[in-house]
Amino acid sequence: MLKICSAVLGAFIASSAFSQDSPDRDLLAMGKDKYSQTCRVCHGFNMVTSGTNVFDLRKFPLGEYDRFFQSVTEGKGLMPSFKNNLTDEQIKALWVYVSSRGQ
Repeated sequence: MLKICSAVLGAFIASSAFSQDSPDRDLLAMGKDKYSQTCRVCHGFNMVTSGTNVFDLRKFPLGEYDRFFQSVTEGKGLMPSFKNNLTDEQIKALWVYVSSRGQ
C-alpha cells in the first residue's frame, strides 16, 4: 500500500510541476517569436549583435523587469518606444525570453 501511495504522490507532483512550467514555456515561445519579429533587427539573432553599439540583451540584469518594461514602452537612446505595438503580455513574454538568455 505504501508503494502505491508513493507512486500516486510522485505522479501527482510530477504532473503539477509540468503544469506549472507550461505557462512559462508558452511565454518563452511567445517571447522568442516577438523577439524575432520586433527586436532581432537591432539586437541580433539570439541576442548576438554583429559588433554594433546596440545593448547586449544577454547582459540585461535579471530581476529588473520594471526597467526592461520601461525601456520597451518608452524607448531608450536610439531605441524607439513600442508601447503602441506590444501588449503588456507580449512585453512580459519578451522578458521571459531575454531572461532565458536566448535559450
